[in-house]
Amino acid sequence: MMPAYFHCKFSEFNTFSDEAVLGSLASGYDDDGFFELKTDAIASWKEELPLFRQVINNTVQQTAASAQWHLLIEYPIPRMGKRIDAILICDSIIVVVEFKLSAGSAGAAKAQVLDYAYDLRDFHKESWGQKILPLVLAPNLSSTASVKFSDQQIHPVLKVNENGLLAVLANIDRMRNSAVELVDVVRWDRCLYTPTPTIVATAQHLYAKNSVKEIMRSSAGTEALTKTSEAVLEIIQNAHVRKEKAVCFVTGVPGSGKTLVGLDVANRNNVLTARFMSGNIPLIYVLREALARNLHEHGTPKNEATRLMNDRIQNIHHYTKDHFKDEENRPPEDGNVVIYDEAQRAWDASQNWRKNKLRHSEPEMILEVMGRLEWCALIAIIGTGQEINTGETGLAGWKNALDQQPEWKVYIPNASHSLDIFATDRELRVSSHKDLHLNISMRSYTAQTLSDWIDSVLDGNPKKACELSQTLSRYPVRLTRKLETARKWLKKQGNNPSLDHPLRSGLIASSGAKRLRAYGIDVSTQIKETDWFLNDATDIRSSSFLELAATEYATQGLELDYIGLCWGADFRRTAGAWRYHALSGTSWQDKNKAENESQKIKREFMKNTYRVLLSRAREGIIIWVPEGDASDPTRLPEFYDLTAKYLQQCGVPLID
Repeated sequence: MMPAYFHCKFSEFNTFSDEAVLGSLASGYDDDGFFELKTDAIASWKEELPLFRQVINNTVQQTAASAQWHLLIEYPIPRMGKRIDAILICDSIIVVVEFKLSAGSAGAAKAQVLDYAYDLRDFHKESWGQKILPLVLAPNLSSTASVKFSDQQIHPVLKVNENGLLAVLANIDRMRNSAVELVDVVRWDRCLYTPTPTIVATAQHLYAKNSVKEIMRSSAGTEALTKTSEAVLEIIQNAHVRKEKAVCFVTGVPGSGKTLVGLDVANRNNVLTARFMSGNIPLIYVLREALARNLHEHGTPKNEATRLMNDRIQNIHHYTKDHFKDEENRPPEDGNVVIYDEAQRAWDASQNWRKNKLRHSEPEMILEVMGRLEWCALIAIIGTGQEINTGETGLAGWKNALDQQPEWKVYIPNASHSLDIFATDRELRVSSHKDLHLNISMRSYTAQTLSDWIDSVLDGNPKKACELSQTLSRYPVRLTRKLETARKWLKKQGNNPSLDHPLRSGLIASSGAKRLRAYGIDVSTQIKETDWFLNDATDIRSSSFLELAATEYATQGLELDYIGLCWGADFRRTAGAWRYHALSGTSWQDKNKAENESQKIKREFMKNTYRVLLSRAREGIIIWVPEGDASDPTRLPEFYDLTAKYLQQCGVPLID
């Protein structure tokens, strides 16, 4: 984190001339990579400084304690590439100021400064738990200067002129509480951000030539991501130097950043023509479109931007089939490095026959195709516990393929028990690496134990789940029996669609929850993922419009800030256990008997469906369990009531 461009105590401000402050701001602007000072920025500073000088001088004269308060001008926010105009640290209260030259532009600034306040609350460690007051400051603006925090950490946005700001500071002085711990301003100014942008936002930042470390900065999770990226790059480099064929398995808990590692590695300049690939079609579409839109916004023609992204992010099924069918067996010209996201979803031989009339599994085909190169590295990113599709080969398919091609060197994480099958094969050259497994959730930055809570819920351990729920204080999980309550809750959480980076919310449901159609949630309705994930809340096709629900297939590998999980009768609590059902015609069929391996796999897929759905939110979840209808045999209240009761036992409060 780069400290503020200018920083001093209130009592010291008069010792700096306007020219000295402007020089410091210009220097910070240049050091931060902005080589051309915009005219409007300079004009804003020249208007801002005399105003602050007047307010601070009057405040110090009126209250002696304010002499120790601090002024910080131009405070950078790394992940956004933006800066907060000014911060006033007044004992234990952080005042976030957005300055405007005219009162007419104050409306849009209100959303902007609230966005900054949320950033500090959620991503700036030294601001956690501190009171934050966002305000818009403009000359000739009618002031709303009353300050009353009550219970919330972030005060409603105030709009003030210079006299209003003076009144606000006087109000803060009267609120001083000697029992409250003061902000350590030096630590606050130099505090590293710990942001975890969405997959989409991270991809945009990475393809702007940043790295995971630069985007996400500190925290245990980010350190793990950086170490994993470096470990993968080292394996690629060794394969290049030694002319080896290497396959590297990267594993991690849901939301731990596996995809981010793949994107980071694919974007590194020292990896020649690496391709990021996936069989997750919605993920491919959303990433391609998001990156193409981003390039277009920065001047690239849309057709050219789309073409570039189609080349950088590819469909693994097309890559494999096209190269495998080459009668001349030519080596791929796409490059020596392939990052295969969600490699556990590679097709087995039966699925590949159904899709392509080829009698080989995809792992066999990929290894054969890449094996034509002098050297190559396949980075197989594995999401364990998320298998939801028929025909996915899983880890066993990769093991069988590697058995047939022993010239490949295999790298596995030494902390992932799911990959022990490779370590037991003495014929394979297997190496383990401690940094190839990610065990901290980055998606849910406020809930490191969320994945453990989800496991406990799905494993039928309500006592442990309830204990873990106590650690989710900054990650709300709520329960309702009314769909409209869920919608209202979601709208309240993301209550500012005009924010520069608005919070996204959406309804999701299992593809097997077919009787939700009676409530207006039709899981058979086809959504367009790019519209659902990328369009703003005013678009009826957007997730945030809260009308169209996405299923596990559309959301796997992607995320929202808040989700409303619409719980269906396909997965329900009965007699103290989870029971699996499928709607056939007009009745539910019990699918709990597992007489053969195929049925066992299908049962596990149903459980994994809800694991995927429960892990899609970054900031919070509301679960809607319908009340049912005694007159409809497909929606009987008993199909839902025990599920709702069980979730309450798992620590989820009912908010109706």
